[in-house]
Amino acid sequence: MRKPPPAPLDTASVVLEFTGGASGLIGTVRATPYFWRVHVFGTKGSVESVGETELVVRRSATRPERVLLEPFDSLRAELEAFADAVEGKAPFPIAPERMLDTVAAFETVIRSLETGATVVVGR
Repeated sequence: MRKPPPAPLDTASVVLEFTGGASGLIGTVRATPYFWRVHVFGTKGSVESVGETELVVRRSATRPERVLLEPFDSLRAELEAFADAVEGKAPFPIAPERMLDTVAAFETVIRSLETGATVVVGR
């Protein structure tokens, strides 16, 4: 008899420290209805994406500003850019080196989640 696999993680978080001194936090929660956000912080304010078409801009000493955006089909735009690159009409907007960096970062996160250890990515 085989042992059943462990249940999938409901949450995961990753703390990032970049070479230039900036840090980041990536978190995911699977146990809720569809939800996502990206929040970028700076010394004078922040910008938070609270969905696909809404931003909240916060600046020091001012009230938050909500910005509504027109819906945009990013998957279609990506596929069209890929087709243009294949046909030689335009270079793909993401350099191959950046694609490899993204894959390396993803694989590093997986390795850290599996081992519970800090993993350093270097060039």
